[in-house]
Amino acid sequence: VLALDDRYLLLSGYDHNLYMFDRKTTSFVTPPQAWVSSTYNDSEGVFMKDKEDRIWISTYGSGLFVQQQQYAHFIKHPLSGDIQDICEYNDHIYACNTDGKLIQIQPTGKQSEFSFLLKNEAGNPTRANKLHIDHQNRLWILSRNELHYFSASTGQVHAWNPSFFTKEA
Repeated sequence: VLALDDRYLLLSGYDHNLYMFDRKTTSFVTPPQAWVSSTYNDSEGVFMKDKEDRIWISTYGSGLFVQQQQYAHFIKHPLSGDIQDICEYNDHIYACNTDGKLIQIQPTGKQSEFSFLLKNEAGNPTRANKLHIDHQNRLWILSRNELHYFSASTGQVHAWNPSFFTKEA
């Protein structure tokens, strides 16, 4: 769910289509035709609005879509794979996917990939599910059984280590 403004919410249904909810009339309304014609029925329901008011939609299997102007068509970003989550962090867009990658999209559109390996309790690879920025402006990558963080200064993804949070006496 994404609040588009004070009135409308953008949602994705179990059928993977886009929907808009009008909070004023408490009813569903048809999304703009440009949105319907430029998206497809593969939305995973992970939406984000960046500081430039562009809407980003992640998908399972079809990559990432971005809207360049309000009510304009969504454009497929040249990013493939099963995108689990997206966020804006330090003036870049970040996406995590099921292949164990953190993808950085720079304002110029250039991409960088930061690979990391997430494993479940049995030691088998698992996927990244969620990105989170904490109150100290750290980017966290969460899976079902592991936690990683991205170091913007080194450009590396690290497994969480409890000593990272130890205060010095």
